[in-house]
Amino acid sequence: MTNLRDQYRVRRDWMLQALEAVFDLVPADEVDVKGAMGLVAYPKGQAKTGPALLSFVPPVGGMFIWVRVHYATHPGYAAFAEGKEHPEREFEAIFWKTLNDALVLVTPGWYFCPYEGEGVFSVANGAPGGAEGVGGFRLAYSFEPKDQMEEGIRRLADVVVNEWTA
Repeated sequence: MTNLRDQYRVRRDWMLQALEAVFDLVPADEVDVKGAMGLVAYPKGQAKTGPALLSFVPPVGGMFIWVRVHYATHPGYAAFAEGKEHPEREFEAIFWKTLNDALVLVTPGWYFCPYEGEGVFSVANGAPGGAEGVGGFRLAYSFEPKDQMEEGIRRLADVVVNEWTA
């Protein structure tokens, strides 16, 4: 089991390094971003001045990084969300397709949450859950080699930055 744990630690570190290479990462307690936790990702060179794109807590174990996507900072989100009860899931579906078209395969967080009954919502299942305008994705680091992981994170950054700053 030690070898597997060590391998996941190495792969986690690769993904964290890849994220740091393409985003400016700022501790969430240094910024005022609703629903942010851990580290907040900004476009490179725009720490605290550009739109907050993502946030995540660097994991201490496991195979994934759970990323919160800050839809509320997207320039088109407010108009999209107007009049919708839970726009996060709809916006996430559109954004997920955009990522998919750019050959970035991530898994929406709601995919891993069981149905808990009518009216029960959380950030993970694409509804407010105390953080309006926030959705989420799971980034897996358990399988891909370092170069493919870096390319995937670079593509993710290209799509997110383009969507949020265009």
